Amino acid sequence: MCDKFSKLFDDAPQIPYSTVLSVFKSEFGRPPTGPDGVFEIFEEEAAASASIAQVHTAKLKGGGWVAVKVQKPDVGKQVEWDLGAYRICMWMFERRVFDLPVYFVVDFVSDHPRAELDFVQEASNAAKMTELVAAEPRPAGRVRIPLAYPELSTKKVMTAEWIEGVSLSDRPAIRRLMGEATKEGKIQASIDQGRKVEGVKLKGDVKAVMQTMVELFSAQMFSFGCVHCDPHPGNIIIRPNPAHPTQPQLVLLDHGLYVYLTPTFKRQYAELWKGLISTNFGTVECVAREWGIGTPDLFAMTDTDEMPKEFIFLGRIM
Repeated sequence: MCDKFSKLFDDAPQIPYSTVLSVFKSEFGRPPTGPDGVFEIFEEEAAASASIAQVHTAKLKGGGWVAVKVQKPDVGKQVEWDLGAYRICMWMFERRVFDLPVYFVVDFVSDHPRAELDFVQEASNAAKMTELVAAEPRPAGRVRIPLAYPELSTKKVMTAEWIEGVSLSDRPAIRRLMGEATKEGKIQASIDQGRKVEGVKLKGDVKAVMQTMVELFSAQMFSFGCVHCDPHPGNIIIRPNPAHPTQPQLVLLDHGLYVYLTPTFKRQYAELWKGLISTNFGTVECVAREWGIGTPDLFAMTDTDEMPKEFIFLGRIM
């Protein structure tokens, strides 16, 4: 069952190469490869495919291999249809079914899937996260953000550094990477590309990898105020650290969905978790009141003008 669900991350139906060719001509005015092409080599068959885009491997002219993310046609229209259905459902939940204050988040939530369709913004998010991680002692060196190529990226095509590793969703491959004998796993590249290779034995265990992941997302929420909000296992891969080959390095993919937090919200969110962990319910109640919640046990009494909408996305991570 787990194997079947894991295919949802990068095994969606692919669009044909003829469609990819049309996207390139629309975005760059030239084909992916050929005498006047964008790349020296471009693999016509996608290496991986998700709902919004699919990924092809390519070789830069005079350079190395890269992963090229190509947005599928009509995705924008489908997103708008889905958001329209979401808006109707939330209105019904609030006005007709549960009498819960949920409609206030609709506009905030809807803006983010739309932003995911802009690969220029995704490249910008990745560049910003690279700077933040490098300046933070805990994840620096243990976390890698694939380098994007802005000159080879548009709103519908994104080119990024090729990084191979093992998907966090592939438990047998993770065990092999850590030196445990299992069946062959799947290797991944920097924008959800997969192919099989031999594992490399690393020191440590899965606990060390999870510790790095917890520290990374803690830094994003409580320090950076810049949070990757789509951290499913298909967007996290593990590889040997180039600087320390026997140590694991976490590679974070897909930087399309980010939420930016205010200093006030970061303080409140930190106080909330500190209160929960230390069982200081006075602190929890204080934060709840600041968020317009009448009592922590009754979110239905929320004052929606005070409730921070960022909380909706952070719940997916915690």
